Amino acid sequence: MAYVYTHIRMDTGQVFYIGIGSKENRINSKKSRNKYWHNIVNKYGMISEIIEENLTWNQACDREIFWISYYGRDNLCNMTDGGEGTYGRVMSDETKNKISSSHKGKKLNPDHIKKISDGNKGKPKPKPDGFGELISKIVQGTKRSDDSKKKQSITTKETLSKIREKLSEKSKGIKNSNSVRYVLLNTISNEVIEIDSYKSVLEYFNKITNSNKKDAMFLIKKIKKDQIEELKFISSIKINSI
Repeated sequence: MAYVYTHIRMDTGQVFYIGIGSKENRINSKKSRNKYWHNIVNKYGMISEIIEENLTWNQACDREIFWISYYGRDNLCNMTDGGEGTYGRVMSDETKNKISSSHKGKKLNPDHIKKISDGNKGKPKPKPDGFGELISKIVQGTKRSDDSKKKQSITTKETLSKIREKLSEKSKGIKNSNSVRYVLLNTISNEVIEIDSYKSVLEYFNKITNSNKKDAMFLIKKIKKDQIEELKFISSIKINSI
């Protein structure tokens, strides 16, 4: 079964993304999200909400189109009008022809083209079948020049130098980009709380429950799966700490 969900900005309470999923963790996953989605979530945080469930995949695709139209593409991070999902969905030839016909002759506006371009930046381009074997055959028996070896050596040294600088900065406490802020609901006090780092979540949980749990990451996983009565997961964002 599939469902339709929304992502809501924590600063304004406005819906900024419509999505569909068939797996429980899709609603909170950060994978396959575009640049605009990440910008909002990293800056303001988000609340996830399922608005329709127990749907077939085809129904979910249709409802995604409805809700994107309802809120308006200009107000959302969605890159399309929805309904393109194909996981578990078998489309008839008639449906494929309808989709193809509906897109013929349509021109994208410059803003839409820019969004697609920005969303694809940094993504590796797909390689054709047999690409690896072809390259292997081409380079077999090829001898690299001294100049080529020297350039690679310089590039490698520069890369290692940058890595060492970043590690040095982290060790001095200049920036830690791996910190995470968890937004949770304390069901005991019915309060929404924000806690930085998974270890602090563990300390907070042990304090309110008089427990002595020691595995912080395991606790976070259980909270996200809604297996902890005292704490409910709302969202999480990466933060930079000094």
